[in-house]
Amino acid sequence: MMNCLVIGAGIAGLASGIALQKAGHRPVIFEAYDAPSDGIGGFLTVAVNGFDALETLGLKDDACRLGFGTPLMSMYLGSNGKHLIDFDYGGSLPDGTTARTMTRSELYGMFREEASRRGIGIVYGKRLTTVEERPDGVTAVFADGTSATGDVLIGADGLNSKVRDLTDPSSPAPRNIPLLNTGGIVPAGVLPPGTIDVEVGRMKMVFGKRCFYCYMRDPDGRVWWFANPLERSSEDPATLDAGARKAWLTQLVERDRTPMAAIVAATEDVIRPYRTSDFPGIPRWWRGRLVLVGDAAHAASPSSGQGASMAIEDAVTLGRALRGAGPEPVAEALARYEAERRNRAELVVQWGRRNAAPKIRGQFKRVFEDLALPLVFRALSRKSADNFDWLYHHHIDWETAKHRGLLTKGRTSELTKSSRTHVGRQVLPRQRPLGGHQVSRRSVENNPAAVVPCTRAKVDDPVGMCHDGLVVFDNNDRFAGLDQAVKHAKEVLDIGQVQAGSWLVKNVDVALLGHLGGQLEPLALTAGQRSERLPER
Repeated sequence: MMNCLVIGAGIAGLASGIALQKAGHRPVIFEAYDAPSDGIGGFLTVAVNGFDALETLGLKDDACRLGFGTPLMSMYLGSNGKHLIDFDYGGSLPDGTTARTMTRSELYGMFREEASRRGIGIVYGKRLTTVEERPDGVTAVFADGTSATGDVLIGADGLNSKVRDLTDPSSPAPRNIPLLNTGGIVPAGVLPPGTIDVEVGRMKMVFGKRCFYCYMRDPDGRVWWFANPLERSSEDPATLDAGARKAWLTQLVERDRTPMAAIVAATEDVIRPYRTSDFPGIPRWWRGRLVLVGDAAHAASPSSGQGASMAIEDAVTLGRALRGAGPEPVAEALARYEAERRNRAELVVQWGRRNAAPKIRGQFKRVFEDLALPLVFRALSRKSADNFDWLYHHHIDWETAKHRGLLTKGRTSELTKSSRTHVGRQVLPRQRPLGGHQVSRRSVENNPAAVVPCTRAKVDDPVGMCHDGLVVFDNNDRFAGLDQAVKHAKEVLDIGQVQAGSWLVKNVDVALLGHLGGQLEPLALTAGQRSERLPER
């Protein structure tokens, strides 16, 4: 059993504390502010992958009582009211659970109350200033002159993380996306009947003439909305008072063929606009006895719709990695956590940035895109829904003692046990394991063993080298992600050796046959020789 110091009592920190206790450790959570953040913040959506992770913590049923279900999304043009496309927001879990929208305060309150109920200490007014590491532990030093000592320190302190700076001072600063975030909730009965042209539980998202926005209606008749105005150097709406802020936003939406102007006018408290940021990737998530979770490690833009869900996934994965770990082998557990989470988290950051890009529309770009977007979404609608399985159908098996899908320096990768895998745009059966013969592109349909899940390494590792990047794959065997250095549609990368079934395969090349927005679907082994049978684990 380890003493775990969790820095930050937001959603990531509270979830981490609960997961660490489930793993058999003693967490204490330290918060910089002097009091809980009840009632603070706007609203968010927990996707189905977030609920899947909550079930592991025993909190899914509690979370399902918060907010309201939002399983559907629709896209429209504001200039002419044209309908573009309908989406499922991740589908549902086997028991019917769908995405739900709730206030941040509701979700935070659920975690805080549950942490207290389980006897997890939360200490307020503890702003971290530095850490002191020793071979047998770590000490957190706070601004008030006090300190706390433990076996491991978890940085759940958000976008501007102090723990991240201490873990690796070379970590990049957050990357700006030129969009602002604002929103609000209109009480039931304020708007005239028939004003809101959307069914309960469906998000209506609009590419407006001057601003992207979304509104939805809950079962009680309240209207929830958010907007993403462009960030301009010539103005700072955050400095406006409440009345001027509402007038500024109304002016941005009043020319659209939607009720958005009326929604804004009926909102008593419009959230003060704040900037959008994300991380392109940081060098490391852990060092010694320090480790990062949530936005401290991988902040995605709100356009990803995954902020809270990814923080909860981090917490569960970290807890599982540290299950049964003692103070001595903690480095191995932290490396295992990063190896499992980094690829997926960075893909979600890319996903969020791509989702934000169409919202960044000046006047001339808007006219062009209003003509092009119907064609884009028509093509998108022809893609099968399982193109999003990697995002929404992610499951963390708490009971799996060994990590699957890890390829790091000096180790091999164990392929997931899925019986099917994507090759190109088709789902083909795995008919037999990789044999001793050479494997060509023509035979990849029968030998998709090159799909290596959750793979990442640095350039000094004996795997995956390509300048300062390499190909990475996710745990679902469905999509391949790409580090920034790999930019072309057709490249062959040496990934050294992989494990196919119980055989070690050497001299493996992977051909990247297609690339769209950072995701590669077609994938093939171009060479590989069976080398030796590995011992049973």
